[in-house]
Amino acid sequence: MSSTHRLFMSHALRLVAILLAAVWLSDGVKPARAAKPKPAQTTLGPALENGRVLKPLDLVLRIQRALAAIGLYEGRADGRLNPDTEVAIRKYQRMIGVPETGQPSEALAERLDTGDKVNELLGNLEKAREENIRAARSTLLANPATRDLIADEIAEQTDPTRDIAPCLKQPTAQCLLAEAVESSKGVADKEMRDWSLGEILVVQARAGLARGARDTARRIRDPRLIMVALRDIAEALALGGFAADAIAAAEAIPDPVKRTEALAAIADIHIRSGRPEEARAAALRLAAATQALADPRHRVTFLAREAVTLARAGDAAAADRILGEAEALARAQPASAAGAALSPVAAAFAELRRTNESLRLLKDIPDKPDHIPVLITAVTQEALAGNVATALALASTIGETHHRAGALGPVAAAQARAGNRRAAEATLADAFAAADRIAYPFAKAYALSRIALAMTGIAAAEKNQGARQAAFAAAAAVAEQIGDDALRAQTLWTLASAVGGGANADQARAIEAQADRATREIKSRLDQTWMLGEIAIARARLGETEAARAIFRRGLDIAGSIENARGRARAFARLTAVLMQIEP
Repeated sequence: MSSTHRLFMSHALRLVAILLAAVWLSDGVKPARAAKPKPAQTTLGPALENGRVLKPLDLVLRIQRALAAIGLYEGRADGRLNPDTEVAIRKYQRMIGVPETGQPSEALAERLDTGDKVNELLGNLEKAREENIRAARSTLLANPATRDLIADEIAEQTDPTRDIAPCLKQPTAQCLLAEAVESSKGVADKEMRDWSLGEILVVQARAGLARGARDTARRIRDPRLIMVALRDIAEALALGGFAADAIAAAEAIPDPVKRTEALAAIADIHIRSGRPEEARAAALRLAAATQALADPRHRVTFLAREAVTLARAGDAAAADRILGEAEALARAQPASAAGAALSPVAAAFAELRRTNESLRLLKDIPDKPDHIPVLITAVTQEALAGNVATALALASTIGETHHRAGALGPVAAAQARAGNRRAAEATLADAFAAADRIAYPFAKAYALSRIALAMTGIAAAEKNQGARQAAFAAAAAVAEQIGDDALRAQTLWTLASAVGGGANADQARAIEAQADRATREIKSRLDQTWMLGEIAIARARLGETEAARAIFRRGLDIAGSIENARGRARAFARLTAVLMQIEP
C-alpha cells in the first residue's frame, strides 16, 4: 500500500465517522423543546410512524439487535419493548443529540442500521489493514536479510538539552541528520513518525551510511513502511554512486513488486548519472525480477522501463526485442484490460522518440486520459530534437486545455532555438489563450509556470542585450501571475538564475527579490525549506556554488524556526540531502 493510500485510509476512517455523526445531528432533527413526546408504548402495542402501523416485533427486534451491536443493550433480543430496551434507546438518543423519548420508531431503526453498516465498513477496512500489516511482517521475517528489521518498539524521547546552534552555524551532514533523528522522537503520531524516519533513512543511505539507515528502518513500526524504506534505501545508494550496494539492497527486498521497482529506479538513476555499464547491469537484474512477477500488467510496465534503460545505454537491439515482448504481453490481456496495458509501451516508444510507433499503439488505447502523458512525452522529445512541426502537430491533438498549454512551452522554445522567433511568439500566444480557459486554479498556475519557463529558455538564447532583458522581464511578469505561491517562487528563482551576472546582475537581483517575496508568502515553513533546497541544488548544478550556499543558508534558517516535530525532522533530513549535493 502506498503512503498516499495509507494516509487516505487513516483519514477516511475518521472522516466517515465525523460525517456519520453530522448526519445524525442534522438529519431532520428538531430542537428538543419543539418535540412532542409520543404516548408510551405497551409491550405489544403498535408503533406508529407517519400514520402507518408498523410491526412492533420486527421493529423492536431490529432496534434491540442494533443497540446490542454497539454495546448499549445487554438484554434479550426478543422484539418486546421492555424497560432495558427503553433505557438503551434513551442512551443512544442522548449520544446523537435527539430528544430522549425511549420509544422505537422507523427513523430510529434506520439511523441504527446506517450506523451499523458504517461500523461494519470501518471494521472491514481495519481488518484489511491488519491483514496487510501481518502479511508484510511475515514476508520480512521469512527473509534472513530483513528479519532483523522487525524489532520490539523502542521508547524514545527527545533530548531537551540539545543545542542546535553550533550546527546551524557550521552545518554538516552528520549534525543535520542527528537533529532530524532527535526531532523524529518527538512526533506523537506513530504513523507520522514512521514517515519521518523513512525520509531520514533515505538520506542516510545516500550518504553511504547503510548501517545507520538499517538502524533507522528498525525503528519504523509499520512493516509495510519498512518494505517501502528498503526500496528507498536501494535507490538512495544508487544516487550516492554505490552501485553494487544498491543492487544488493534491492535484491534483499522481500516484496517482488517493490524489489522490481527498486531495480528499475536504480537502472534509471545510472542512466541519468552517465553510468551506462552500471545501468546495463541493473537492467539484467531487472529482467530477472520482472519475469518473476505474477501480474502480467506489472511485467508489461517493467519490461517497458527496462527497454528504455537499455536503449539509452546503447543496446538498441535488446530494447527492440523487449518492447516487442511487452507489446505482445499487453495484447494478450483480456479485451477490457489490453488498452490500458499498452499505455506503458506507448510511453516508452515516445520517450525514445519513436513517435510513429507510439501513435500506432495509441489507436488501440480507448481511454483518452491514457493518451495524455504519452502525447506530452512525445511533444517534449520531438521539440528537444528540433522537430518543431511534428511537436506542434502532436500538441494540437491534446484535448485537455491545461495539458495542451503546458505542452506548447517546449515547442515555443524549440522554435526560438531554430531562429524562428515569430513562430515562437505565436505558439506562446496559443499557450496563453489555452491557459486563460483553464478553470481550476492549480492547473492554471502550473500551465503558467510551464509558459514562464519556456519564455526563460527563449530569453536566455537571445543575443541582443536589450532584447534579452526585455524577454526576461516578460517572463518575470508571467511568473508573477502564477496563483500558487510555491510554483511562483520556484519559477522566479529559476528565472533569476537564468538571467545570470555581469551586465545582467541588476536584473537578476531584482527577480531574486521577487522570488524572495514569493517564498515568504508560502504558508508552510516546511514547504519553504523544501523549495529553497530544490533551488540550491539547481544552482549548484549550474556551477553557482556561492549562490547555492546562500539559498541553502536561507532554508536552514527557516528549518531552525520550525517547532512542529514532524516538520522539523523532515526539513533537516531534506537539508542534509541538499548539503551533500552542494558541498562535494
